Amino acid sequence: MDGAMYGLQLPFPIILISLIGQLGSAARPVVTFNPDWNKIHIGQYITMTCNMKPAASLYYWYRNNNELYTNHKVMAFYAGPEHSGNYKCRTSTGGTSEIVTLSVHNGPVILQAPLYIYEGDNISLQCYSPSEWVTKQTIFYRNNQTIQKSDTNNTLQLKYTDLKDTYKCAKQFPTGNTISRTYSAETTISYTENSRTVPVTFTPDLNKLFTGDNITMTCHGENYRTYQWFQNGTEVAEGQIYTITSAQVGHSGIYQCRTSHADSLQFSLEVSDGPLILQAPIFVYWGRDINIKCHSRPEYSARGITLYKNNDFIYGHLHDFSISFHNGNIDYSGRYRCEQELSRDEYITHTDEVSLHVRDLFSKPNITTMLYPKTEGDNMTLICDTSLSPIRQGTELQFAFYRDGREVQKFSSSRQYEVKSAQPKDSGNYSCEVRTPTNSVIKRSEEFYIQIQGSSFDNATLIRDTGLIILAILLITIIVIIVVIKYRRKPSPTSTRATMDPPDAESSKGLSQEGDAYYAKVNFKNKEPATNSNADEDLCYANLKTGQKAPSPRATENVVYSEIKARTKT
Repeated sequence: MDGAMYGLQLPFPIILISLIGQLGSAARPVVTFNPDWNKIHIGQYITMTCNMKPAASLYYWYRNNNELYTNHKVMAFYAGPEHSGNYKCRTSTGGTSEIVTLSVHNGPVILQAPLYIYEGDNISLQCYSPSEWVTKQTIFYRNNQTIQKSDTNNTLQLKYTDLKDTYKCAKQFPTGNTISRTYSAETTISYTENSRTVPVTFTPDLNKLFTGDNITMTCHGENYRTYQWFQNGTEVAEGQIYTITSAQVGHSGIYQCRTSHADSLQFSLEVSDGPLILQAPIFVYWGRDINIKCHSRPEYSARGITLYKNNDFIYGHLHDFSISFHNGNIDYSGRYRCEQELSRDEYITHTDEVSLHVRDLFSKPNITTMLYPKTEGDNMTLICDTSLSPIRQGTELQFAFYRDGREVQKFSSSRQYEVKSAQPKDSGNYSCEVRTPTNSVIKRSEEFYIQIQGSSFDNATLIRDTGLIILAILLITIIVIIVVIKYRRKPSPTSTRATMDPPDAESSKGLSQEGDAYYAKVNFKNKEPATNSNADEDLCYANLKTGQKAPSPRATENVVYSEIKARTKT
């Protein structure tokens, strides 16, 4: 039997750097069984196939690491005890499959599960018995709780959400003996007073049920806004109709329907797992007929009925199992008990159980980069990297990408996320998710931080250089202004000297006779922005002072003096 297409198997998630190497890696064969069960019974026919794409010229089989001396792709046989063991196959291309286990049993019951179970699979379990074994009933358990009983159905359907539990099946086999015993059951009949309460009806109208029975309760009213159902004071359902399907002992209790207008009377419901119950209506009204029934489970054969009221014999019959009390003025309230002889074939029960091993459908994804942006303007390409199981290479996967937890690319078949001309705002923690189209399996990668730097010619440098240019222009402008002022206010040489203070006159001796000196002082200072400022650049300040008096030089200042002279006319 040829398997499906099988691709590459990588033992760990693919790293981007190995993308080229991945293309040349060898495929690994996969062993499959037909029928696809991990357990079979002695005498069952089984076929094992070593699946390989492309096909190899030679195949080698091993059981418990011992070579089986066959060169064929397919190996088939009727199973015997000696066929239990760990199997693997190898091909002439050098690839070796993983080990798979076959268990061969000789017991009356085998719980069979598929050889390979993957995340997201819906599977079937089979409770198998050889055809020569006559069985009565098949019972399935999940974590030791009964979940299915049937006289004809030997399989259990499981959803992918239930694969991590432990399952067991049991089959009943008759011994040929018959067991007979007399059982008794009781019930109490009391009359219900007519009152202005919300009426409730029941289908069936029985105060006692067997486990597995169903009952539907309906709360009647004038379209009340809300309907609530309570069991022992705890809300269990909402809505006008409440149905209990496959009742269990835990459903026993005192019930009541409550509406936005009024409440119903409280009533009792009992669920029994015994062989016999005595059933009566839930509400018994004066003047109406009353039917009671001595009811046994279907696996028993019943013979006759004996009925007592308050321990007094009132009725006996070999074939009728129910009795009716007709309306009238007779008080039928009291405690009733029925006795019935029940017989059934004696059975012995055999069981088998299995713990399901669920495999990864695909590996936990890594998010890697094909193009890593170093500065703004670079292109960025991210890859959501995962590998499918070799025997599920045809599974469709969908990918989505996130930055800082927010979706930046919706689910699609593309495992790449591209950003053209990335900017600093594209920096952040990136992650990706991989899922199946039905959402049965979904996995998310770890976060991967990407930092995109700004341009190498940063804003601070630009502002500093621009500031220096502006200051140079400002200085030239000031010098021009000073020259203009000198031309307009130029005094005669005699009057200027006459008004000068002695120190000033002394200092002006060395000056040219063509004009007086003017001084300009410019201070430059860099200042960091305030901590609460939104600015992302340094600040540069200039302080300009002018005057005819030279400033006193200080060691901490750099002073530039400029002498501006007026041009004399010739």
